Amino acid sequence: MNTPLYPLRFAPIFRPVLWGGYRIAPYKGILSEPRAIGESWELSPMEGHTSVVLEGALAGVSLTELMQKAGRSILGEKHYSRYGARFPLLIKFIDAREDLSVQVHPSDALAPSLGLPHGKSEMWYIVDATKGARLSAGFAASTTQEQYQQAIKGGFITDLLRYDPIARGNLFYIPAGRIHTIGAGSFILEVQQALDVTYRIFDYNRLDSAGEKRPLHLEAAERALDFDATPPYRIDYHEEPNQVNVLLETPYFVFSTLSLTQPLCYMPPSGENECVVFVALEGSVSVRDCSGYEVELPCGHTLLFPASCLPAHITPRQKARLAAITISNAPPSEL
Repeated sequence: MNTPLYPLRFAPIFRPVLWGGYRIAPYKGILSEPRAIGESWELSPMEGHTSVVLEGALAGVSLTELMQKAGRSILGEKHYSRYGARFPLLIKFIDAREDLSVQVHPSDALAPSLGLPHGKSEMWYIVDATKGARLSAGFAASTTQEQYQQAIKGGFITDLLRYDPIARGNLFYIPAGRIHTIGAGSFILEVQQALDVTYRIFDYNRLDSAGEKRPLHLEAAERALDFDATPPYRIDYHEEPNQVNVLLETPYFVFSTLSLTQPLCYMPPSGENECVVFVALEGSVSVRDCSGYEVELPCGHTLLFPASCLPAHITPRQKARLAAITISNAPPSEL
C-alpha cells in the first residue's frame, strides 16, 4: 500500500429500525438526523455494510479494501496470522426506544452446522439509561428444553428470563448461546464477533413498517440455546484515573477504559504490537501516532489505531473517558 497508514476515523453507518431512538446522532454532535436510529455501526467489516474512511489521504476507502492491502500493518503480525485480511470485530452503538426482541446467537462450535464461519459472543457497555431501564442476560433458573418449548407456545418466554436494572457504566458479557434482550431506555456500546446473525425468539407480536410481524427463528434458536442458569453477567470493576483499566477479557476481545485528565502514552495491555479501537464515551481527545499525525476524536466517535502507528499519544480536552478495544491474543480454546 503506497499511502502510509494513520489513525482512522470511519463514517458511521446509521441503521433505522422500528425500536430505534433519537439519542445516537446528538451524542455524536449530529443535529440533522430526523430518523429513529437503532444502531450506528462504528467499525464494520460486514459485506454490504463495510465501514468507509472519513478523512485524510485514505478518505473513501473501505475497511475491506484496507484489510486486503494493509491487513498486517493494521492488525499486527500475530492477529494477521490468525485472521488474515478479515477484521474480526463489529463495534456499534445501540439506542433502544422500545424493547429489542428476545434472541440468541450461535457458538463457534455450532456455527459450521448452520453454514456460518464462526459464532457470535458480545459485550455491552451502558453509555446511558433512562430510569427503570433493564436488560436480560440468561434464564432466571435452569430451564429444560420442554419448559422452554411450553413457554414459547404459551407466549410467556419473558417470564423465564433473568432481568437486571442498568445504569451508566454497567458492563455485561453475553457469550454465544445465552438468551438475552435489551430493554427500552438502554443506550449501549456493543462489541461483538463480526457476524450479523441473530436468532429471534420472541418479538412482542409487534408489526414492522409494512404491517407485518418480523420472522422468528425458533428452530435455529433452540439449537443455539444454553438452557443452564448461570451467575449474573454484570462485570464488577474498579477504575484508576489516567491509566489503562482492563475491565473484561474474552476469547475474542479485550475491553479497557481510560478516564483521563492528563496526557497518556498508550500501548495495548498485552504489550503486543496490535491495533486498538478507541471510542470517546465522554468528552473529546486528540490522538497522535508515532509519525506525529494527529486526529481529533470527539464524544461519540470511533478511531481505529493501526498496529504500525503505535504508540498512541492521547491528550484529553479537559476531562475525557475512552473505551479501548483490542483483539484477544488467546485462541478461544485457551480462555
